[in-house]
Amino acid sequence: MIITQDMIDKAKTVRPFYRTVRQLFDGSYANNGFSAYIKDSQYAQGANDDIRSFLILQKEFTSILEYIEPADGNAKAYSLRLRNLLIQICTEIEANLKSILLANNYSRKGAKSTDWSMWDYCKVNQSHFLSEYVVYLPYWDGNKERQPFKNWQNEGGSLDWYQAYNATKHARGSKLMDANLQNVVDAMAALVILISAQFYTIDFIGPDFLIAETGYLNNEHAIGGYFSVQFPDLEIKDRYNLDITYTSLSEKHIFENFPYK
Repeated sequence: MIITQDMIDKAKTVRPFYRTVRQLFDGSYANNGFSAYIKDSQYAQGANDDIRSFLILQKEFTSILEYIEPADGNAKAYSLRLRNLLIQICTEIEANLKSILLANNYSRKGAKSTDWSMWDYCKVNQSHFLSEYVVYLPYWDGNKERQPFKNWQNEGGSLDWYQAYNATKHARGSKLMDANLQNVVDAMAALVILISAQFYTIDFIGPDFLIAETGYLNNEHAIGGYFSVQFPDLEIKDRYNLDITYTSLSEKHIFENFPYK
């Protein structure tokens, strides 16, 4: 892509929003080291815990696929163990959505953060374009593509997998069938998107973060990925325009709050 001055001028955001990964004005997500803002301590409080929780849930998810073949034909398979996993995943999704809103100083008149619901959480789509992310499943026999937030293209659109979570959480006996493999997969894909939309592909446990502690400069990141993610191609006006001189991550106030409507 040839970058013109007009394109640069249209990419107004020169300070990243808290907990918000965005495409850069050149079309990349990490060109010339400009993804370094994600590693700054001001960017996201508790990032390590978010990543660790995700990895634990991913391990549990993949272990279940050792007993249920990952295939469209098994989409309606359900069990108590899948119910427990669906509840854990969706609880983590709610925690991440709330963390994003809190970090960006979101508020709703007359409501405390403990009162927030999906009516509030769906606003994260304004800042993170969750509905445009696509997750791809490895080893899956059938539809490998998941877009779990697609219905949020219309703000407030319902999410089937989230409704299933609420149903089986409050009525285990009559709604156990809602805790099926399809809803667990979609919920897991939603969590993958939320983690990616906050932290890109940075896991906070690789060599960059261990060199200072170990002193070993030749550390390499071992294989540990499972899902693939397609990051959205944003309009120029929605991309980050991080100046080429943006190098001082110790500078105060390098981030700003997203103006939720």
